[in-house]
Amino acid sequence: MQQAHQPGGQWYLEDLCVGQRFTSGTYLMEAARIKDFAAEFDPQPFHLDEAAAQISLFKGLAASGWHTAAVAMRLLVGGLPFANGIIGLGGELSWPRPTRSGDILRVESEIVEITPSRSKPHQGIVTIRSTMFNQNREAVYLLAAKLLVFRRPIECKNPNKKHKSRKEIVMFKFSGKQPANLGAKNGKLAPVVNKPNNVSSQADTNDRAHYVAPLKFAGDAAEAFQRLVKLVQAQPRARVVTQDGQYLHAEFSSALMGFVDDVEFLLAPDQMVIHVRSAARLGYSDLGVNRKRVESLRAQFEVNLPEQRTQRLEPVNTGGRI
Repeated sequence: MQQAHQPGGQWYLEDLCVGQRFTSGTYLMEAARIKDFAAEFDPQPFHLDEAAAQISLFKGLAASGWHTAAVAMRLLVGGLPFANGIIGLGGELSWPRPTRSGDILRVESEIVEITPSRSKPHQGIVTIRSTMFNQNREAVYLLAAKLLVFRRPIECKNPNKKHKSRKEIVMFKFSGKQPANLGAKNGKLAPVVNKPNNVSSQADTNDRAHYVAPLKFAGDAAEAFQRLVKLVQAQPRARVVTQDGQYLHAEFSSALMGFVDDVEFLLAPDQMVIHVRSAARLGYSDLGVNRKRVESLRAQFEVNLPEQRTQRLEPVNTGGRI
């Protein structure tokens, strides 16, 4: 179990990692509580009366599913000591089997995804998968939920001591590793992935979530490519990593959180275009950042494209999704 002690039992976003597990305390489900809850919130016979429950689908007194969910929430409050509380953003739940009187319940949770917010750097979304078991280790309740979790506030206790800035800290945290699939093979950039955080001019033209048009040019292909290189180098927080005359890879970093996106360009002189692929390293959604970047570069790159030449350009065949 990947679990470390935190002062005061307060867990912040930077304390968490995918695969981390948490186990709650236990709760004894009693018949009187089953009936009391049902009487107020779910007054159905199989939750209220043993005899009626015996001839029902449940073949015995069963707790309301919402009672079971409420117990799970109570156990999660003690088992997930997130700073500022457990704040749900949505989820899915199910009840594999009834909860009975006498059941001793316990919740086990695992973090399955962490997505730092791009627009709100002080917080992120943590996806957990929780299972509540009875004393026989039979699952009685399943929950997959997205939770809002906050980063630890940065405090400077000693004004004379030099501290790293927030930007320096998050740059280390969220730059991510360079993907292994970068580069061009047989005239193709890496294929898009099924997340709304990457775009490519070599995606299927019908794929509206990922396709962007390539950059067009007129005149000498080598000169056009060098002009693109200079344009990329002039962009804020951009760093050229690889350049070989027909292929360009650059890293673009966000201003505050230090997220890094990989942007690739591939010259196709026979088509009079430069293909482009822009992809985030981390997170599920980029909130349209990569598409906006490509369109901004296009506007700057094609600004002086001769009108008479653009009218003679043939439609680009992207070759479908790769």
